[in-house]
Amino acid sequence: MSQIFIKQLANAWRILSFAAVGIVLISAPARSEPFLLPVQGGGGGGGFFAACPPDHFVVGLRGRTGAWIDNMRLICAHGGVPNLGAPFDHGFVIGNSVGGADAVAQCPRNTFVGNIRFNTVNTHGDDGFVVINTIEIFCFNNNGEFVTTRHFAQDDGPHTGGHPDRSSNCPDNPRMALIGLHGRHGLFVDAIGGVCDRF
Repeated sequence: MSQIFIKQLANAWRILSFAAVGIVLISAPARSEPFLLPVQGGGGGGGFFAACPPDHFVVGLRGRTGAWIDNMRLICAHGGVPNLGAPFDHGFVIGNSVGGADAVAQCPRNTFVGNIRFNTVNTHGDDGFVVINTIEIFCFNNNGEFVTTRHFAQDDGPHTGGHPDRSSNCPDNPRMALIGLHGRHGLFVDAIGGVCDRF
């Protein structure tokens, strides 16, 4: 085989390789950037960011609560249409307290969290620090229709006092759903904001 033919073959292979890479780059869909809602709550603790894996959405919360939220983690599910995948607990724990009692708030099967509403409270009156004491999740179906709510709190109901009804709502045009939370935490959950993406 002549040297000229070998060089021609090598050049042809390079051209085909570059063309194949170009096709992959052009055809690969661009992932949308997560939409971060404002963080609300107390000013203590350090920053955190917790999100479900790609193509997964938040379907609930699990953790421990007492007079306020001690700790929590996301419950995620794959965002298949019309059926979501099996729910599972996300590994990242928000808040480090092990006090309180077990608590869970989970949307019905094949629904996901689109909005959250929560209260903050001062732990020791005016001399304490502000933390989150309850979270209400709003569940929607694949058509974007509201289905029901669930409360993540010790008594399975909204608390009074503090600063009630702080909302973190994913946009509905384009339709988005909750994929995670960001905010501040330390011993307890100090402040949160939603992380949304297209559903």
